Amino acid sequence: ADPQPSASLNPYLLALGLVAVFLVAGGIGLFVASGGAFNSRDVRSQGDYMSLDALIHAAPFVALLGIATALGVLFVFAAKWRKRG
Repeated sequence: ADPQPSASLNPYLLALGLVAVFLVAGGIGLFVASGGAFNSRDVRSQGDYMSLDALIHAAPFVALLGIATALGVLFVFAAKWRKRG
C-alpha cells in the first residue's frame, strides 16, 4: 500500500523556486547594467574596468545557475508526479 502523498507544498522547493527566479532576474539585470556601464563615462580606472569586466562575465553564469535550479525543482516535481485516477 502506497502512502498518500501530502497535499501541502514543500517549503524547500518553494524557496528553491524563488531563488531560481531571483538568480535568473539578477543575472540578466547584472548583464544589462554592466553592459550599459561600459558605454558610460563612469569607467575611469583599471579597477572600474576590471569590476565591470568581472560582472559582465559572471552575470550569464548567475542566470544559468538560476535556470539549473529551476530545472532541478522541475525534476523533483516530475519524479514525484503520479497520474490521478
